[in-house]
Amino acid sequence: MIEQREHIIRTAKENFEHYGIKSVSMDDLSKELGMSKKTLYTHFAQKDDLIECVLAYIRECIEEHISSLQNSPVSIWEQVLQATETLDHIPDVRKIPPLIYDLNKYYPELAKKHNELVEKMSIGATKRFLQRGIDEGIFRQGLDVDITAYFFAHIHGQQIEESVRKQGGQYPPKRMIEAGIDLMLRSILSKEGIDKYEQIRGTKNPQ
Repeated sequence: MIEQREHIIRTAKENFEHYGIKSVSMDDLSKELGMSKKTLYTHFAQKDDLIECVLAYIRECIEEHISSLQNSPVSIWEQVLQATETLDHIPDVRKIPPLIYDLNKYYPELAKKHNELVEKMSIGATKRFLQRGIDEGIFRQGLDVDITAYFFAHIHGQQIEESVRKQGGQYPPKRMIEAGIDLMLRSILSKEGIDKYEQIRGTKNPQ
């Protein structure tokens, strides 16, 4: 019974991400799952209940990813470099994912609750990341961890994505995101961290 419920949630997530929430009916899902609507409604009395469970599952995935990073033996410096190296694989942030678009447009209350919970997780993880970087000498001593974490998790990342969407193709998205990350890093790196960062940048982008 539990396995069937989890399978429904994962299948719904995949469909919502691909087609959007509004376009996927409970009838569509029952056909996709190969089960009767009666069985589907046994697990979820209405679509909103299923959406909430999908969002909870997404948050669980985010939390697991954060935990794997925090429990990793990899240093903060290596994590910073890994983050910059993944830019070649980032999705096109000019396009709002169907699930997020529909969630904000048609289910604003669920979106608000979900975004607040994700933000709380993000700020907590960023605080721990910053403190560890300070302890390792990569980030500046005296950095206000609470305010910096809030700024990075709540404001800066959203502003970068919003700027990419609004600039109308004048600059390549990857270039804009690289510039945003560069600004963020330079604002928190220690002198030692800046020196290492410049060495890496010089190696990756020789004159």
